[in-house]
Amino acid sequence: MALTSPGFDTLQAARRSVYSMIGDTVSFVNSSAWQQGSAGAVASRDVFRGLVQQRRLLSQLKSWRSACDSLSAPARALEAFAILEAHVTLAELWVKAAPERSESAFGAERPAFAWIVACASAHISQEHNRHLEGAPFNFELGWVTPLFYTALKCRDTSLRKQAVSLLSCLPGLEGIWQGDRLASLAKRVVEREMGDGELFQRVAAGPAYTEDGKVKFKAHYTLSEPDDSTLARTFSEVLVLSS
Repeated sequence: MALTSPGFDTLQAARRSVYSMIGDTVSFVNSSAWQQGSAGAVASRDVFRGLVQQRRLLSQLKSWRSACDSLSAPARALEAFAILEAHVTLAELWVKAAPERSESAFGAERPAFAWIVACASAHISQEHNRHLEGAPFNFELGWVTPLFYTALKCRDTSLRKQAVSLLSCLPGLEGIWQGDRLASLAKRVVEREMGDGELFQRVAAGPAYTEDGKVKFKAHYTLSEPDDSTLARTFSEVLVLSS
């Protein structure tokens, strides 16, 4: 979605634009341009189209930041605006990394991940958490997604652990995202990657259930083979929800 005006009049207008760009980013990351074909190669014309789209998306994300300059200072000081910036930063990271088709593509992006963690830390507090406990379901964008993917994709162990810690402070649901369940999943991924050198391409958390007096859920993983990022294997395990 191209920005058609020089600036945003309201925070809601900026939020609508972010929703649109997130949809475009997801489509771009999952596009055929970055998928391996039967012969392990991608058609050059698809790659070219993908790179053109990448440039367009990065330009739109940059334009969003410029369009926010017209927002009032009080609006830009709100946590809601910080959350939008975090989602735009995450979208930029995904768009930049997509052509590489490798987890190592996120290795050079430590400053962006550090900004997400610092920004979230400045807003997430005990008072923040008590407010969320009174509203366990939220349709709006929140901190869960940026922190979850920081924990998964950042290559800096300290930042990953900070993201997991912040994520565990966020109760309830943000859309389909449940903070405490994803905190448990992210913690497990960090442990495995740091301990075994495994690289996780994708992870997913199944529905929570109670067994033996404990809340559990099944975690599903897709791992890259260390010698060939085009090869992957999948497996699942049961995790206990962190208290």
